[in-house]
Amino acid sequence: MKKALLFAALLLPFSSHHCLAESSGSRSLKNISDALTIFTPGGAVVSSFILEKPVQTGGYILELAGQELFVEGAKALFSNTSLGERPSDEDDDTHNGFISSHVSATTSGAIKLWEIYPDNSWVKVFSVAAVALVGFQRVEGEHHTPLQVGLGIGTAFLFDYLGEKLTAYFRDDADEPSAEQSTVQFSLNLPEKGEGLMTSLTWSF
Repeated sequence: MKKALLFAALLLPFSSHHCLAESSGSRSLKNISDALTIFTPGGAVVSSFILEKPVQTGGYILELAGQELFVEGAKALFSNTSLGERPSDEDDDTHNGFISSHVSATTSGAIKLWEIYPDNSWVKVFSVAAVALVGFQRVEGEHHTPLQVGLGIGTAFLFDYLGEKLTAYFRDDADEPSAEQSTVQFSLNLPEKGEGLMTSLTWSF
């Protein structure tokens, strides 16, 4: 259900791009989009840390770092191809648009916030709205094509899956007892009348 709703946010940039192209609010929309790109994944990291989930926090930081490396690698790989071309020539990196890092980062944070607060309706609304708004702005502002935005969302889902596997691996490893762990049991038997003190020491490995 979570991923279906987030993926549905992609319909907005596909169905309504360019409708704000002449609007005076385009600059404000870009500022909001840029803020969400930082706030959404950053909020996921802070929330996980506050809730004292060190394995989950560390796993997500690694997931986010790996995702960014993947996105930047894709941009470099496709920089001289038609896939990497941005719709507008006004961007500094005209041929560096594949994949949208804004959308991938925002979607990653939205997914993680949903996982951290599964019963909070406001977080769910924010998550979908953040992905939809950022995706819409990147297409409407001619920074990316719908395909580049869609692959940004898909990349976030891919690394969310990989991150879950990584977190589960370290959690299971932490819960497994060490092979060198030993248990010492000590028992003391009080003497009966006329008998000496009896003790027993049991080692179990």
